[in-house]
Amino acid sequence: MSSPSEDRRPILVGERPPRAGASPLSGRTGFFLARLAGLDYPRSYERAFERVNLVDEAGEAWPAKRAMLAASSIARRAGGRRIVALGELVAIAFGVRPGSLPRLRWDRCPGNALAWIAIMPRSSGRCWLWNDPAVRADASAFMRELAVDGANPPSALAQRWLEEDG
Repeated sequence: MSSPSEDRRPILVGERPPRAGASPLSGRTGFFLARLAGLDYPRSYERAFERVNLVDEAGEAWPAKRAMLAASSIARRAGGRRIVALGELVAIAFGVRPGSLPRLRWDRCPGNALAWIAIMPRSSGRCWLWNDPAVRADASAFMRELAVDGANPPSALAQRWLEEDG
């Protein structure tokens, strides 16, 4: 395993744990994300991705200021890595304007022009977008590419998608 300063794995960023003491993006959420990426859970999934939550504790009210500070810290330390914001609240905390970046498309990360950011639907069973087979298929293709080639800048295919949407 590389040292944290050399870590090139993509960073999956969630909102918060489902319950106190849960590891970031683990359990059912981790299994779901691993399955999208075509990885076994937990070993290959944990090797392929760094996983963090913006907020460490479960709760009802969204602490937007604290989330923005955490996102800013993640963006600063990311270097040229890829960041996947799981849901609109996470994307907004990173400074992505709502609706400005299509889901599953790469753009430069606000706060770090070297890093790339993409938005994926929130990895919760309550997110109705996952009921759409096309969303699942697109997210799976996205996550599989990320699991295989996530240490590098976005692929030519991802760049072409970005240009077509832009």
